[in-house]
Amino acid sequence: MTDLPPLLREKTAPERSEAVLGQAVSFNPQTWNRWLPDELWPDELDFLQVTGRTHRITREDVFKLSAHVETPAQAVRCYVAACVWGTGTAGLGVVRRTRPLHSHDDAGERLLKAITMLREDGAVAAYRSLRRGGDTHLSGIGPAFFTKVLYFAGWGTAAGPRPLILDRFVVRAFNEQAELSWRTDWGWTPSQYERYLDTVAGWASSWGTTADVVERELFDHGKAMGRRR
Repeated sequence: MTDLPPLLREKTAPERSEAVLGQAVSFNPQTWNRWLPDELWPDELDFLQVTGRTHRITREDVFKLSAHVETPAQAVRCYVAACVWGTGTAGLGVVRRTRPLHSHDDAGERLLKAITMLREDGAVAAYRSLRRGGDTHLSGIGPAFFTKVLYFAGWGTAAGPRPLILDRFVVRAFNEQAELSWRTDWGWTPSQYERYLDTVAGWASSWGTTADVVERELFDHGKAMGRRR
């Protein structure tokens, strides 16, 4: 059994249905529609719960939209849904997340190739392919967002360790809990991603939960660390 880090040692693991699947973010479809052609926008997002002027999307919603990715168009839908959830109402973030779809005529093919690699060769191979210089890299998209695509598209289908989201908040907390000193500006190597997946999987097993519950704990802790500085 892997020893638990201090963050988890004195806590009981929360229910995945609430801590992970229910994690919700607000977004404005109109903002996305300004930057995306209709054929790239998943219509299902228009029918999610409305709160005031915004809609609400959960991890569970993105999982549903990412359940069957077999074509380039479905790969783009998965990407858009993951980006909507990961971006929220930030207008500049919307521009950045949609730019790769305009910059690459074969964006759907690249995403599908990465997801197929994820299923056949595992999360680390797909991570390597999506990084700058990789066969499926999309300009302007770093690990913080392409690991979201890997996570939602491959949670139940990836070969090897389940993919997890890796962003600066997660790394900040992971550094503290695993006594590491990784950079926090998106420059993580495939070997670092592999270590992260293996370590978190071990912590999750010891804590009696799934790896994405641990990832959510790391994210929240890392974000709180930033506010305290």
